[in-house]
Amino acid sequence: MRIESVRFDASGNPTFVVTGGISFFIPLSRCAELLASLPDGKDSQLIALAALPDSVPEFGSEDDFFMLLASIDEEQRARRKVIELCARAEQSSHGLSAKLVAKGFSSKAAKAAIESLKTDGVVDDARFARIWARGRAERRAAGPALLAAELRSRGLGEGAVKAALEDIDFSRALARAIGKETARLEGAWRKKGLRKDERFHDALYWALKKQGFDPEAIREALQ
Repeated sequence: MRIESVRFDASGNPTFVVTGGISFFIPLSRCAELLASLPDGKDSQLIALAALPDSVPEFGSEDDFFMLLASIDEEQRARRKVIELCARAEQSSHGLSAKLVAKGFSSKAAKAAIESLKTDGVVDDARFARIWARGRAERRAAGPALLAAELRSRGLGEGAVKAALEDIDFSRALARAIGKETARLEGAWRKKGLRKDERFHDALYWALKKQGFDPEAIREALQ
């Protein structure tokens, strides 16, 4: 395999075109790493290539160099995909990793892209957890236990889960849940011709507990 040409964008980032017309985009920030992978003397050939496109060096069997080219290019493509996904909606690192792998990216490229964008603040698990949990609590009037379990199932760590739950007023969520469940159960009770007795109260309690609300908070709210 050999490098056929190198072209540069307006920011100076090179794209290497190798045998077969395969292109590899390399950000300028990674060029030093790329040069370091070359055997002695090859860096001067690469510099000559950049200055004089007609002077194409033969790299022969330097597999490590071409593997690094492919690896950096894949990471950059994965990075662009992450940015695209995050522009649509807030994302978690766990969810992004699954989406990237499903689209054919290696787990290594997915991890590298996500970690770099965590550093840039594009990906933020704590922020995702807060936004997701708040929306879920408002839409479903879900309690803290249920939300915590759902956040953990999405790969969020305990720190992010705790911070997200602290950001929610569960007394309001519980009040909404009581209103919703009371209306639902009253309809079911009327349909069956039942009276609202102790069984109704118990059914309401267990429905709220199933939604993840604290048992003591439920008892106090229903008094």
